[in-house]
Amino acid sequence: MILAKLQAIPRQQLGILCAVLAVFTFASQDAFTKVLSANYPVSQFLSVRFAAFLIFALMFVQARCGLRTALRSQIPLVQLIRALLIAAEIGIFAYVVGSMDLSAQHAVFSSFPLMATALSVPILGERVGLRRWTAVLIGLVGVLIILRPGFGIIHPLAPLVLLGAFMFGLYNVLSRYVTQRERFETAFIYMALVCFGMYALPAFFVWKPMTTQHALIMALLCFTSVTGHWLYTKAFEYAEASVLQPYNYLLLVFATLYGVTIFGEVFEPATAIGASIVVGAGLYVWWRERAKLDQRLTKDGR
Repeated sequence: MILAKLQAIPRQQLGILCAVLAVFTFASQDAFTKVLSANYPVSQFLSVRFAAFLIFALMFVQARCGLRTALRSQIPLVQLIRALLIAAEIGIFAYVVGSMDLSAQHAVFSSFPLMATALSVPILGERVGLRRWTAVLIGLVGVLIILRPGFGIIHPLAPLVLLGAFMFGLYNVLSRYVTQRERFETAFIYMALVCFGMYALPAFFVWKPMTTQHALIMALLCFTSVTGHWLYTKAFEYAEASVLQPYNYLLLVFATLYGVTIFGEVFEPATAIGASIVVGAGLYVWWRERAKLDQRLTKDGR
């Protein structure tokens, strides 16, 4: 009955639904990470998380094209750098989330689309007009409002979050680069292998026994990791990236709700104002990119 109703939904709407569910799942994943990072070494629970993700990735690519085909890359160095970026960024996020509010962390992190826009110029050779550059600079002002440097309020780990946002922006640009040249499954399996490999060995030396409660949370973290990526993958099968991009900002909303309701965080006015500026600038950049794409398609007669 449920499957029949889902199949009746237009593909684009189904893609949006998958994207929203994926973003909510990622927010849940961050909440579980926050609990575990306060009690265990980052490499320990990330190694378990990525072990589960690697198993999923191996089954996924085997069903799609076969593991041997997926591992065959013409740009292995770029694939490796891209995978190392996301592995390091996730590690930074997991390290910081144990001592920083989810809402504040995601408010800063939401600047990554603006960084991706700026990085697309030197890496992809894309042209960014004056309006989009202005939006990027306005978004930077929003980040400064969140961080409030010079007022003695800035969280000591906030620069690490900003570094993580930069790394994730670069990861997104490289993702566009590799998916234009190679199969999606190749990028997927490289990411799974590198992420697991980065944390498996360190985890061996710092492993701590888990309580039953934390083991359950660890299982939920693995489940949300796999489910979130599966939903996100399905979203891009049903709808274009240009349609789905704005829904990524719901991650800030869901993370803030988790922070306020579960962890007793306070979403400060300055953080709310800064986050609104960052998200607004990001949505404007998306709107301009979508308008430029529509113009090119119209010009080409498509």
